[in-house]
Amino acid sequence: MILTNQTVVKFSSEYYKLFDNLCFRAKNLYNAALYKVRQAYFEYEAVMSYNSLDKVFKRERSNEREFPDDYAEMPTASAAQGTLKLVMQNWNSFWAAAKSYNLNPEKFLGKPKMPGYLHKTKGRSAVFLTNQNVKLRGGVMQFPKSFDGFSIPFGIDDVNGALQIVKKVFPKAKSDGIWAFGQPVRVGIT
Repeated sequence: MILTNQTVVKFSSEYYKLFDNLCFRAKNLYNAALYKVRQAYFEYEAVMSYNSLDKVFKRERSNEREFPDDYAEMPTASAAQGTLKLVMQNWNSFWAAAKSYNLNPEKFLGKPKMPGYLHKTKGRSAVFLTNQNVKLRGGVMQFPKSFDGFSIPFGIDDVNGALQIVKKVFPKAKSDGIWAFGQPVRVGIT
């Protein structure tokens, strides 16, 4: 049996702007990371690994920065790392599709394209959270301090630690707001 809990936070909620801002920051980091990966390919014909991309952004936090605090502005380090993993997943998927296209072009409707940047002002990206960040205590799902005290009444307590909390918060296309999904817990924000 999979337990699913859905919570809806409306546009009028005081927390809507918070989640929207986090998704906007994730978009900034996504675009900055994608820029680094694409530039490495175009300038050096090299494919960056996740570890090298993570090191670049951690180094930029302490030294001269090309992208001002994109990594540091994420609510947690694991949220920033999740965004970088998403960039690498999209990049690796592109290369797998390109390789498959070269072998069997008839399987595709067109040639695969490199991952594109998200819109500068309207774009939003996923914010990844783990059960290290979001805790279930006393029947209440508690988010990190960067969420300004946001919590969700859950109704049960995680007795054996088996529940995974929120996996990612992301803007849902054709929706009135932002959605968050977890396994098996699901949170919806509209």
